[in-house]
Amino acid sequence: MQPIRKLIGDLLSLDVPAPQVAVGATVSEAIAAMRAHPVHSVVVTDEGAVVGIFTERDLLTRVCARDLDPATTPIAEVMTPDPVTLPESACITYAIHHMGLGGLSNVPIIDDDGKLVALVGVEEVVRHLDEVFADLHAASFVADKDSPWVDLGGGA
Repeated sequence: MQPIRKLIGDLLSLDVPAPQVAVGATVSEAIAAMRAHPVHSVVVTDEGAVVGIFTERDLLTRVCARDLDPATTPIAEVMTPDPVTLPESACITYAIHHMGLGGLSNVPIIDDDGKLVALVGVEEVVRHLDEVFADLHAASFVADKDSPWVDLGGGA
């Protein structure tokens, strides 16, 4: 399998639980979940199914900007409902595609039953791409003795 076609499930450490709160939680509980995991968002679930996502941007624009009390504000009122999710069997390129098009920093990853298994973030994707490009760079220095092409560098 080509490295860029690696599956999301192979990229993530699925034994690390995704940061999540129940749909009945408060904003304060969501903030505590974000602090417990060094991430910028928390997935909102209802019996394991993804129903929303709450990000630092949501905190700033939907809670702080409206001067809401995090201790009493239900997360369901300020979360982004029905976020983009991807199955763990999808290629990493799908995560990159959705992140790029949607301006997303994190994408919840679900299993075949639609239950949350992980949260893939920009950091994991960039780390993976760094490995892919490092491998491509190393492979570009393997000379093909029979090739008429010579890389002189410099570009156009």
